[in-house]
Amino acid sequence: RSVLEKCPTLPGKATGIQQKSLYTARRLQLSWKAEETAAGYQIETYNYRTKKKTVSGSRGPYSTVPMEQDTLYRVRIRAYTELWVNGQRKRLYGPYAAIYTALEPRVILTGQDKNSVTARWTEVYGADSYAVFVSMSQKTGYRRVSVTRSPEAVIEGLRPGIRYYVLVRANKRVKGVLHRSPATYTYPFRIDA
Repeated sequence: RSVLEKCPTLPGKATGIQQKSLYTARRLQLSWKAEETAAGYQIETYNYRTKKKTVSGSRGPYSTVPMEQDTLYRVRIRAYTELWVNGQRKRLYGPYAAIYTALEPRVILTGQDKNSVTARWTEVYGADSYAVFVSMSQKTGYRRVSVTRSPEAVIEGLRPGIRYYVLVRANKRVKGVLHRSPATYTYPFRIDA
């Protein structure tokens, strides 16, 4: 019994990962479900363009990581617990949970006529495709109007004199799972009659 009391429980995989693009600050805000036995968390980011890994730590189930614009990242999170062995602190790590994400692409709206507009954006290095959404409200009601591998899409079926909002998400499919970048920054436009 005394031996079992000294053995910490290995943390499980991080779940419920949420992400928010801090677009103008070039940072990504992350949060996840707290692991009961975790003493802290290790966050590893991998930049697809530079092939560089960065490792940071967090005591709580949240972190903000810097990101370059127009580049896909793999973000891996794992919890750890601590154990004292021969007077030294050792960390025991749980398994990684991974997401593939990017900051939102910068969108330029051009080539409009009375019922459509062309959205163009900078390519996100490492992304497989892009999903384009439009809404008449900045906060809600977004509908997907296109999924494309190209860094542009024509948004059709619009009405003159109405303010629209557009956003673009970068997609990456890994082992059959679709990962999407967060979309928190919107681009407003209006088609003139």
